[in-house]
Amino acid sequence: MLEFKTIRQLKADKEFLDFIGKSKPTIRITDGAILEIKKTNIKTVKPIIYEIVDLNLIIYHYACDNLNNKRYYIPNYKKSYTLNQIKELIRNMLTTNLDK
Repeated sequence: MLEFKTIRQLKADKEFLDFIGKSKPTIRITDGAILEIKKTNIKTVKPIIYEIVDLNLIIYHYACDNLNNKRYYIPNYKKSYTLNQIKELIRNMLTTNLDK
């Protein structure tokens, strides 16, 4: 069985949380980590998970320096986004929900 060692804990992005805090939806956050498989030098990333309950939206945030700038992933859409794209998507979803 594989054993993992935590190299670094990953916390939620302050800029993202500030943006979400302004619109006040209910959000659950699961912290991420950079892990290393013991007895190897293979590293893996456990993403930070934002679950926005009001919008029924789950966002994975891969907060690593060596990835491209599209660090946010929405599994339902199977697509990666930048922070600005995520903000725009959430704004649109919130205005759509208010209209209903």
